[in-house]
Amino acid sequence: MKPSLALLSALLAFSPAGSALETVTITAERIDNDSDIHSISVIDDIERQQPMHIYELLTSSPGSWISKGNGQEHLTAIRSPVLTGAGGCGPFLMSEDNVSLRAPGFCNVNQLFDANFEQAGRIEVLRGPGSAFHGSNAMHGVINIISPAFSAQPRTRIAAEYENTHDYGRLLLDHRSEDVIVQAHVTDDNGYKKSSGFDQQKLRYKHRQQVNDWTIVHNLNLSNLRQQTAGYVQGTNAWRDDDLRDVNTDPDAYRNASSLRYQADIRLAPSDDQLFVVTPYLRSNRMEFLMHFQPGTPLEENGHDSLGVQTAYYRPFTGNTTLVTGFDFDYSYGFLEQYQKTAVSPLFPAGEHYNFTVAASTAAMFLQSRTAWHDSLDMTLGLRYEYARYRYNNKLAANNPCANSPACRYEAPADDALNFYNWSPKFAINWRWLEHQQLFVNLAQAYRAPQTGELFRLENGQDIADIDSEKIRSAELGFSGLLGSAASYQISLYTMKKNNVIIKDSNRHTIDGQKTRHRGIEASLSTDIGQHLNISGVFSYAKHQYASDAQLLFSSAADIKNNIIDTAPRHMHKLLITLMPQDSTDIVLETVYMGSYYLDPENRYSYPGHTLFNLKYHQQLPQQWDLGIAVHNLQDKHYADRADVAPFSNTERYFIGEPRSIRIRIGKTF
Repeated sequence: MKPSLALLSALLAFSPAGSALETVTITAERIDNDSDIHSISVIDDIERQQPMHIYELLTSSPGSWISKGNGQEHLTAIRSPVLTGAGGCGPFLMSEDNVSLRAPGFCNVNQLFDANFEQAGRIEVLRGPGSAFHGSNAMHGVINIISPAFSAQPRTRIAAEYENTHDYGRLLLDHRSEDVIVQAHVTDDNGYKKSSGFDQQKLRYKHRQQVNDWTIVHNLNLSNLRQQTAGYVQGTNAWRDDDLRDVNTDPDAYRNASSLRYQADIRLAPSDDQLFVVTPYLRSNRMEFLMHFQPGTPLEENGHDSLGVQTAYYRPFTGNTTLVTGFDFDYSYGFLEQYQKTAVSPLFPAGEHYNFTVAASTAAMFLQSRTAWHDSLDMTLGLRYEYARYRYNNKLAANNPCANSPACRYEAPADDALNFYNWSPKFAINWRWLEHQQLFVNLAQAYRAPQTGELFRLENGQDIADIDSEKIRSAELGFSGLLGSAASYQISLYTMKKNNVIIKDSNRHTIDGQKTRHRGIEASLSTDIGQHLNISGVFSYAKHQYASDAQLLFSSAADIKNNIIDTAPRHMHKLLITLMPQDSTDIVLETVYMGSYYLDPENRYSYPGHTLFNLKYHQQLPQQWDLGIAVHNLQDKHYADRADVAPFSNTERYFIGEPRSIRIRIGKTF
């Protein structure tokens, strides 16, 4: 007897290859569950999409937007605006095989580049608050990158990719057998903009072994990134200027990052209807980058090392109720240093600006039950309680340049120890009111403890950040089902209110107590037209608003309540027309629509949005060869990947989108 995912009730992910409302295997409860009721979009055509950047994949999840920066950099939006700053990654839980990519309190807005999404088996995007299995950060959504399954028949695949505008190349190796997976790829990207580009390498090793009644799956992931970083281009409607497309305003900027993650998925089934899962893990991250978005040339180095474990025990409770209980623990030791060689002004002196360590311990207990009242109605209840403790140590020397200078912007608080207590209840009902038609209701509360950067990286004389955890409450109503034998649909309506939102105010102080509102509707549709044509798409309309007044950093007004939050498009849609003239061939015309959005809290500046067309062709060739060709930005349209307003100058700035490009992939399976 397997626990269902009724708690995660919402939309079934669309699949461009077919329209049946199928049962999908997902892992949001740390084990594979066969369920047709969940709030997870499953993206499983990764190889055919030939992604250079993870933002290309997340357009397949309604209400989701990975906003592309330069190289592998990005910002995230899931049922939210694009969030930035020290806590911009806090409302999202990013994981690989259910273990977070970064430790609680140490997230990074670019952390998805650590994961081997290019060779994943699938990507699961949970929209809205997570389940009782998820802890801090699972507020607006969860992105879980799932490694491939083992193969009963040994197979080895090699592939090569090339893209013309970047002079970009990638080599991939993928070997799978019954108990071993080895995946690796190396990427060399010269960059479209001047003095940009990156080199990146990733390795995954996965090994399964049987020890008496225990099954153990070892999973090791390594990544290394060396990137030259291009900055924003500034100016009114600069994205329209063809001469600015390849301009790099920060030719000296760079980012170097490396990561190591190891986990062991250990399982024991005492009986047919019981399962015990324990997952110990190790995690290590290092990053160094030039903070080109700050005055001067400050250099930041940061990292953390972690030791943790996740557990879950699945068992029947009564005749119609199943129960899951578990305990999670994470201990992480992190550091951050910021320094500058040459003074810009008394505000930005030469020398060390920050140098601190944080020892963070997080412990949680959770319980989730599912009761089947009868064949057409079931209910899920969940509860998680989590405790986090941060021990902060300021290591700046007494004679550091900011110690006795009130003009210096940077402020290092005294040593401290902070505790945070949070709990998240969940309630869901799923009603199969007609054959192939379902209705669900999902109520949830989620949270995130403050990030260490919000607590201990202070400015302008603030000697303590007296802030507490953010919380979000969500209500969701959804429908899914079949329309005849050839079409499926999913519709979800949600409303969320976030309390105690943490911001930087106009004094550059970190404060909490703010509020935001988030409402929207998401839909997906897939239909077959005959045997050789499929039309599918995902659609979302959302309204994200400030629900309190605050003078935000770089904002000139305090009365922003009810304003639309900046970088929060109301419309995001994707439509695919897939032609399959024969089993070995498919041709996809992809349309991606990004609606207009404001660039500032006052709603004075805006970006009009854009529509892009991509064309993709995949062909199976004789002797296990295959060929993929993709043309992106088919119309060679001018657009912006990302837009906002520059600090201080109130000038529009953009990451300008790239011109039409052609990608080719050729591979062979042995």
